Amino acid sequence: MKIILTESQEQMLQMDELRSGFMNHVVQKSREIYGQEWPEYVLLDWVYKNAKKMDESYIYKHEDIRNIVSILMENFLQRYGRGHWVLKNIDININSFERSTREVLRSRKSSIKDGKGRESIPGDYDRHMVQKELIKKTGGPPKEPIIVIETRGGYDLLEGYHRTIQSLIEFGEYSQPAWVYTKN
Repeated sequence: MKIILTESQEQMLQMDELRSGFMNHVVQKSREIYGQEWPEYVLLDWVYKNAKKMDESYIYKHEDIRNIVSILMENFLQRYGRGHWVLKNIDININSFERSTREVLRSRKSSIKDGKGRESIPGDYDRHMVQKELIKKTGGPPKEPIIVIETRGGYDLLEGYHRTIQSLIEFGEYSQPAWVYTKN
């Protein structure tokens, strides 16, 4: 039996092949730079997404996307040092976060009150409303993990701002699954 694909289906298959090849590169870089493979969730939700954003930015316009992954991961290593990832439930309230994360959370929380969200973040307000509806539907914080760095001053939130802000608004204090990076 022969399967005939439309042009758009062929393009989607080619994109999937490119993504999986790029994702393999991201996994390899995590092993190369850190000596261990990072969790797939962290690689997909933080490294992959941010490398793609950087690739689309003006500053890195002439960089190869594979070099961008190295830049992103090496900057992370310089900032946070060698450590390890653990998936666990963490107790959260606004004071669970380090000072600069608290300031960002408060600023972004106030920007959604006027119905706009942060204009520098495409679809920011809509993404807040999606998280708000999910919280109402499930009656609790999202089960999808956030990504944080454990520091002396509290957690530095890398990924999961919309979930976190809406959960803080709704509950104030709650338990949240999180990929936590702890310095060795």
